Amino acid sequence: MRPLPIQLAPRVPATSGLIGAAVLVAILELLGHDIAALTVERSTFTGEPWRLWTSALPHVGMIHLAFNLYWTWRFGGRVEERYGSWRTLGLYALLAPVSAAAEYAIFRGGVGLSGVGYGLFGFLWVASKRDPTLSDAMDPGTVRLFVGWFFVCIAATVAGMLPVANVAHGAGCAMGVLLGWAAVGSRRPVAIAATLLLTVACVGGAWVARPYVNLSGEPALELAVLGDAALDEGDPARAIREYRRSLELEPDDARVHYNLGVALQRAERHQEALASYERSFALAPDADRRSAVRGLCEHLGHLALAEGRGPEALRLFERVAALYPDDPEAQQALLDARTLVRAFGDAAGE
Repeated sequence: MRPLPIQLAPRVPATSGLIGAAVLVAILELLGHDIAALTVERSTFTGEPWRLWTSALPHVGMIHLAFNLYWTWRFGGRVEERYGSWRTLGLYALLAPVSAAAEYAIFRGGVGLSGVGYGLFGFLWVASKRDPTLSDAMDPGTVRLFVGWFFVCIAATVAGMLPVANVAHGAGCAMGVLLGWAAVGSRRPVAIAATLLLTVACVGGAWVARPYVNLSGEPALELAVLGDAALDEGDPARAIREYRRSLELEPDDARVHYNLGVALQRAERHQEALASYERSFALAPDADRRSAVRGLCEHLGHLALAEGRGPEALRLFERVAALYPDDPEAQQALLDARTLVRAFGDAAGE
């Protein structure tokens, strides 16, 4: 009698490699290694684009990891058996960045293979209806599970019980549906065009349009950080642009108003700088902001006196005196300014 062949696990190197990479990252994190360089942040779009792919590898806890690995193996392995490793690798290479970019565009970004998992689900959901070799790849129970879990995650996030990358789930699923349609649908050019449009929308939303579409409040901070960097690099004009873009999103940020004042002062736009300092002080009155207003007022006041603009100089010294009612120097500076203005006026009258 001939021996029965040993049933080996299916050869799915693309899926196995993706799962292995996620497991390796989990081990490195458990060993205390910093994996922040794998996640999506502002630097993703200023020279570190690989983060859109690597953000799929870290996970938040072992349950998150196990859940995602199971469905990636189950769905991804089936796709790879049918379409081959290279096409499956291409599928992963599209699902990971699009889902990550979509989440970062709208909220703070996320980690994990959930976007890829939902993308595989969407792909097989469409393909199983049109490809006879995949007719058993998606059963009604699995469909109910994924659809139900999608809304459970939204509810958990809204309730503050568990933050979930719901936008990544939705974008991944939409991308998977479009790719499945492109693979087995009758209108492939339309599906390909829609896939490209979704990709551009997600990546463009995370890159260019994030300050205008994001709901987390982070873009304002990121723009302010870019302004800080421009100041450090000695480029006040760029700093002014970034600070003003930040203030369009968060108009009452006292720190950004103050730093905008610094940038304007370095650009020798003193009146605008003074307005920014005063706005910063009005929002958060402290000694540093008060001192900035005083210093610039006194500078502009002395300059106005030297140029014979007495009324303007008086207004500036009066601001200082009002800020420092108990400071003899501030009060004396106002008296001196009044004396000088009166003297200039008398001399002009003569």
